[in-house]
Amino acid sequence: MKNIMRFLIFLICFISINNLWGQAIGNVDKIKIQSEVLNQSREILIYTPAYYKESEYQHFDVVFVFDAQNRQFFDLTHSIISFLDESNPVNPFIVVGISAYTGKEEYARNDDFLPYPKYDKIEDNFYGYGHANRERFTQYLNQEVIPLLNKKYRITSKRLAVGHSLGASYVLSTLINNPSLFSSHIAISPNFKFDEERLANEFINNDFSEMTENKFLFLSHADEDNYWKGWKKSRERVYEFLNSKAVPNISYVIKNYEDKTHLTSFLSAIHDGMKEYIKYIDSLPIKKYNVDITIKVPNKTDEVYITGNQKVLGDWEEGRIKMDSISPFERRIFLNLKDKTQIRFTNGNSKSNKVADIENYDLPWFFYIPISAEYERNLNFKVIDWTENSF
Repeated sequence: MKNIMRFLIFLICFISINNLWGQAIGNVDKIKIQSEVLNQSREILIYTPAYYKESEYQHFDVVFVFDAQNRQFFDLTHSIISFLDESNPVNPFIVVGISAYTGKEEYARNDDFLPYPKYDKIEDNFYGYGHANRERFTQYLNQEVIPLLNKKYRITSKRLAVGHSLGASYVLSTLINNPSLFSSHIAISPNFKFDEERLANEFINNDFSEMTENKFLFLSHADEDNYWKGWKKSRERVYEFLNSKAVPNISYVIKNYEDKTHLTSFLSAIHDGMKEYIKYIDSLPIKKYNVDITIKVPNKTDEVYITGNQKVLGDWEEGRIKMDSISPFERRIFLNLKDKTQIRFTNGNSKSNKVADIENYDLPWFFYIPISAEYERNLNFKVIDWTENSF
């Protein structure tokens, strides 16, 4: 009963994170890129979670949302993530909004998303202005956007692409033509019919066995058949191909939202797609990494114990894992940790211990310090004071 009460208190306090942490709410940066690849000025939006600045040893998976010039797609995606996992109400993602060109030149979002047509006459194509710039748009992402993110933010190599309509068609085209660009894909109501079912044909005829890593794919459709004839036929060819087990290295989910319109299905699809993606990520094999943890203490006599979310850390049982004294004011321990690690420092067991007040971490005892062990192998902390544990 005591452990249940402690967990409930922990959960309530975590949900109240806005009031307790230095960065009260999630932050959105707007960054202008003068793209040499596209010869255009572009804007990207970067959402970082509420605790991003405080979590200096945590790295974040990235969700790319296309058509972010329509803010509802970007805002809905980063807002909904925190409500998907009741056991972990913290948002573990950075969300990047990829906006279309908004300058004076006649250039539409679909010029980014589509290749030059093989069968349709481009001057008769209502999808864009005839630039058919898909390949260069991919270069822009690969050569300019992703390097900028790697330089400015703590991100992992896991990249999820989210697209709607022709944005979804583009997301699928990267799975075929540029499989290393994204590791996972959410394609909401893609257009498979464009250019005489070109995307459907490319998907079905692609040799996915050449992919070097497994992929996640969420596909959905709405009531498009009521006004765009041929969409159902072309997408069902792709569904049949996937259901034939011809692509064993793609973990896929197909959802039907025929009670929704082409646009309104986005709300249901992004919720379900992100939930399925998180389930997929949680199912991946767990890797471990050797981590060196050092902590400075204010008193020579201080003993330091570490606890956390896995067996090697005592499974949150305090007073079990003692750190070694390597100098009068330093304690150290080497551990083999899972990538997504959570830790806390105390000076004893749960009956009589005090919790470490860590420099740069404005955290009460019931918060944990998140660690991305894959990217952070040498951790250094400093105890400012010891706080009474009243639970």
